[in-house]
Amino acid sequence: MDKIILIGKEPEKGRLLISTSVNGKTVNATLGDPGSVPSCVSRCRPAEGIAHCKIVLSDNGDMVLTNLKPENVTYVNGREIISKKITSDADVSLGKLKYPINIKEILSIVNRPAGQPAGVKPSQKVNEYSIRPLKAVWDTYHDEMFNLQKRQKNQALVKGLYMPLTILSSIAGIAARHIGLDDSIASGISYLMYATAAFVLFYGLYKSFTDKSLEEKEQISEKFQNDYVCPNPECRHFMGNQPYKILRQNSSCPYCKCKFNEK
Repeated sequence: MDKIILIGKEPEKGRLLISTSVNGKTVNATLGDPGSVPSCVSRCRPAEGIAHCKIVLSDNGDMVLTNLKPENVTYVNGREIISKKITSDADVSLGKLKYPINIKEILSIVNRPAGQPAGVKPSQKVNEYSIRPLKAVWDTYHDEMFNLQKRQKNQALVKGLYMPLTILSSIAGIAARHIGLDDSIASGISYLMYATAAFVLFYGLYKSFTDKSLEEKEQISEKFQNDYVCPNPECRHFMGNQPYKILRQNSSCPYCKCKFNEK
């Protein structure tokens, strides 16, 4: 019989809630510290069958991950999905901030013998690492993306000036004649405005053809994904697109469970 695993944000304490049904009985487990899951991850209410996403685990080991609501966002290996077959090694993240979840850890919790608690064993040492270097990584990424978007906005603004300038060219000629200027002067003003509009149009087209925004965005994102990773050298998982202040609030890695500090 297929096993259904519901995944979402715990309503009360804001941890990651994993819920599955075993022999007709619902078993819930949580991961992370209170408040560690961002608000972009939908709440999980097992009694109502509500969650951010679900995993259907077949008897043969196949897994299908499904996003449960249109307003939710679920990513697999960086791409937004509605429903997709995955493996335990898949890079899965939830919400617009791409909160990462560890499929292997979720499966270990779901398959844990009844009565065995979730979490780290008392005898297991939890390492602690500084995330201070990640602040510079986030700030650089944020600034570069902001500047890129600002440049794209300015280019769109330049191209949008063509029609208003064309209209103003006609109005300027009519206004010049209305105040009694010679027809040649009025025509000259109008032609000058038309020439300005044409220059703006061709300049906008030139900037569009030579624009490298898509390539730059890809490079910025790739570098960010390589650098914005867990400081644990044995983990190095990408921390998702969550701002540094959210990462700091989480206080631990959702993958290896190492603790974060800012020393």
